[in-house]
Amino acid sequence: EEARQRELSDRVAQSFDQLRRETLLDPGYVQELQRQVPGRLLWLRSSFGLLLQVALFSVYVGLDCGKTIFNSMALKGKLKIVPQSLPICQALLQVIIGISTAFSLVGKPAFAEAFDWQKILKFLPVALVFSAAQSFQVLAYTVLSGGTIKILGQVRLLQTALLSMFVLGKSYQLTQWTVIGLIVLSAANFCVSKEDDKMRWTCFEELKVNRTLIPQACAMGDFEGAADNSQAVQTSMALGLCYVFTYLILSDIGSIMCERLLKDEEGKPYYIQKTWMEIGGFPCAILMSFLVPLLQQFLGVAESRWRPQMWWMQNEKCGDENWLAEDEKNLNYCGGFFRNWTWAAAVALLLNTSHSFLSGLVVKKLNSVVKLMGKCASLALVFFVGDCWLLRVHEPSILCMLSAVIVMVGTFTFMNLKPPKGDKAAKPPASSTEPSASVEMPQR
Repeated sequence: EEARQRELSDRVAQSFDQLRRETLLDPGYVQELQRQVPGRLLWLRSSFGLLLQVALFSVYVGLDCGKTIFNSMALKGKLKIVPQSLPICQALLQVIIGISTAFSLVGKPAFAEAFDWQKILKFLPVALVFSAAQSFQVLAYTVLSGGTIKILGQVRLLQTALLSMFVLGKSYQLTQWTVIGLIVLSAANFCVSKEDDKMRWTCFEELKVNRTLIPQACAMGDFEGAADNSQAVQTSMALGLCYVFTYLILSDIGSIMCERLLKDEEGKPYYIQKTWMEIGGFPCAILMSFLVPLLQQFLGVAESRWRPQMWWMQNEKCGDENWLAEDEKNLNYCGGFFRNWTWAAAVALLLNTSHSFLSGLVVKKLNSVVKLMGKCASLALVFFVGDCWLLRVHEPSILCMLSAVIVMVGTFTFMNLKPPKGDKAAKPPASSTEPSASVEMPQR
């Protein structure tokens, strides 16, 4: 027994030494450090250096989970904030941070470089696409839970695989297509289970009021108002799916456009590129705050969803205290741009901004295995800690949890699949298998 414990201890020590030598960093970045600052690389390979890398990785995963959970807290509920207020405030805050960082590092010349209008106009189309993507992302939080949005986000693997095949001419193995199909079907099953679960719990709530109902009627969907309830749940889910997939498509388009621009400005510091993006993104976010509710109105979305987003309009009864006291939801039509803001909205803004800057500085420096671990860890924490615990409305169904686990395992499996030796064409590019890692900076 002692020999076995000693052998296990030796293996752990060897694994730790190997991890310390290889670091958590991308091999290309390691080579860059080896050429330019070998002393820093040597320190990063020490025990304290490894602890720093693990700490930064943990902070990044924590911020990613935190922003998703607090976005859900801020954007869902009876009292609704203006969804577009978050992207607008985030863009403004990041402009201030970018300019402050540039000034502290470079001095007064940083202002001229940050406000280079030719560069700002060059990045403006990309900023507009990402502003639109972010607008639909916050709208998705008003309808769906953070865990649902995360799980649906994995379906983008199918989108990027198709783009890589038809646009870039890349080929995929049958095994990869099978795993992608498994992820898509599991995500679809998750959404269907969510619908059924929501209708059933709505019925159980009615049991508390309507004593003529029996519990079996909820399980069978045979109760008064069941058809209307089913229609409302399906409409809400369909609307949420439209928001999520519009966000995913726009963010992928924006990432493709942005990668080309970033290559052209490769010699510029990150904080300068970030400032150019945000200076253009701020007016774009303001523009989207007007366009999005008008678009929803044009498409026939329920008035209760788009009317509270019109922050520039207030109900004529807002001055009537009796009207405000009649229904708590009446507050959604009064108060202006920052209506119904709470500490959750402020924390969401802080976490979104911090996550954006840290992802641009840290994520691209990590190796593919660590990025994959972060992606899967974030997905698991948001669903199980956020949806199933902190923000739990009722007990989640076993089918939902099983589908979520299959999506997580499928994502991990897909990103670990390697083509056979000599079959390089079948290997997907890094940008197609890790879209989230490649576009974190421009997504804000």
